[in-house]
Amino acid sequence: MSTEKIFHVISGTHWDREWRFTAEQSLLRLAVLVDELIEIMEQKADYKCFLLDGGTVVIEDYLNVRPENTERLRALFKAGRIQTVMWYTLPEMSTVAPEALIRNLLIGKRMADPFGGSVNAGYTATSYGQISQLAQIYAGFGMKSALSYRGTNRHQVPPVCKLESPDGSQIFHFRCFDEVTRTNWFFFPHYMLVLDKYPRDLST
Repeated sequence: MSTEKIFHVISGTHWDREWRFTAEQSLLRLAVLVDELIEIMEQKADYKCFLLDGGTVVIEDYLNVRPENTERLRALFKAGRIQTVMWYTLPEMSTVAPEALIRNLLIGKRMADPFGGSVNAGYTATSYGQISQLAQIYAGFGMKSALSYRGTNRHQVPPVCKLESPDGSQIFHFRCFDEVTRTNWFFFPHYMLVLDKYPRDLST
């Protein structure tokens, strides 16, 4: 029996449009990041994938300062090598109404579609809460799974579970571990392959 294992590594950046830096400072960093990313991907075919996870506003911001790179960026998106989440901006769910979340996704989808679309999974990694209608909203956009790490109690929510809204809509929910946030290499591949502790029962 073969002991060979295959790992899929997805490069990415947790992009804060305005947090540690002003929006203007972040925009300068974004321009450098995406400029270099386009160059690397055009030169290295084995660099398969990069996730721009800050929402489609990241595309908008970049192309506002680099409109000449629109088609180069679009080509990498259409090839599936650069991807984005469906949100226009990543929301803080506890501070906005459900309708605002739907509008946010609609705007994000409208922006992502000309670039080949977005990742077909929910992504609310930085929200400090997950609303009860989240599965219903995601399901309405054709999503079947979602990822988060903040706003889910690790003592009550297992790493892999079903998230159900009051209307009965369900999606698979993947929770990153609180202690390491997005550092999933250890807790997912290591637990599964070395410690054999990856949760196998997805029915809870």
